[in-house]
Amino acid sequence: MATPTHDASSNSGVKNNVSSTAGYSHTAGTLTNGIAIIRVTMQDSTPGDITGVTYNGSAATQIGSTVTYATSRRLAMFYYLNPPAGSSAVVATFSESMNSHIVSVSTYSNTHQVSPTGTSNSATDFDTVNPSEARVTITSAVGELVVAVCSFADATASGTTSHDSRAS
Repeated sequence: MATPTHDASSNSGVKNNVSSTAGYSHTAGTLTNGIAIIRVTMQDSTPGDITGVTYNGSAATQIGSTVTYATSRRLAMFYYLNPPAGSSAVVATFSESMNSHIVSVSTYSNTHQVSPTGTSNSATDFDTVNPSEARVTITSAVGELVVAVCSFADATASGTTSHDSRAS
């Protein structure tokens, strides 16, 4: 199979004090063996939960999720196979109104359609050797695409990686 190639990315930006359903638009090109990766982060003091995501009106499949910062922040990733070309609605649903959230979507061509994702991995703590750094180890093979989602509380993301990375 060919190496996965990036098509397009979109990001809702930070949305504050929103209802339990938030809809956005993502525009994909014409994809061969395509996939949409949807990343959702939310913050709520109650705490709430991310209950689902749809792409173009159909349910997306959850890849994984994690809770950070004493349950006030949740992060989740979903995928949707063979997204159609053009603009599609991406809708995230929450268990209640959220203090804030971000929804971002990236589409790719040349992805494995039978096993589109590997094992999900998460980290909720800072590096034990250097507490100013958050780290997670992800095992992948040459040519595999690695997609991540992160959330920072009153911090700035910086640094480099030895892997091909795309931020959205």
